[in-house]
Amino acid sequence: MFTILGAALAALYEPLRVARVILRVPAGVSGVADFLYLCLCGLIAFAYSLEFGVGYFRYYYAVALVFGAAVYFLTLGRLAVGAAKKIAKPLADAIYYKVVVPIGKLIVHIVKKAASKMSDFRQNAENQRLLLQSKAVMVYNNRREVRMQKRKESKSNEKIIASNSAADSKTAQRPIIRARVKRV
Repeated sequence: MFTILGAALAALYEPLRVARVILRVPAGVSGVADFLYLCLCGLIAFAYSLEFGVGYFRYYYAVALVFGAAVYFLTLGRLAVGAAKKIAKPLADAIYYKVVVPIGKLIVHIVKKAASKMSDFRQNAENQRLLLQSKAVMVYNNRREVRMQKRKESKSNEKIIASNSAADSKTAQRPIIRARVKRV
């Protein structure tokens, strides 16, 4: 019974094998499909052992499962994959190159255009932000800046006046020395 179950589970795996031969299935998708298949096989084998093994799972059940799967893969499985390569592979290649590749190129083109537009929008937004932050353009900052500029000028004028008065007081204390120049 478990040998027959092994062959049946191998036949259940056949569509995945044929899909791998015919289609270009990515490794991640193939791995997920294999994992799901193995989970399904485990559940079926468990249910089978509950029904026919009266709740016990013996090691020769696993040996019989593997034997049944090996017999199927070495006989009918080879015929199925060979037929899929001869019949369905050219059709799948034609569909791939005439339908899938152009659609993929179209999607890539659309994504590049969208990314380019998004980049333009981002650059435009950045320029607008800089324009809004420019102090010369901002109206609401204009009065404040004028007041601040006047304060700075008045402080700098006070410093200049203070330094000039200090310099004048020093020069007033020193005697003025005039040089005599001979004219030739």
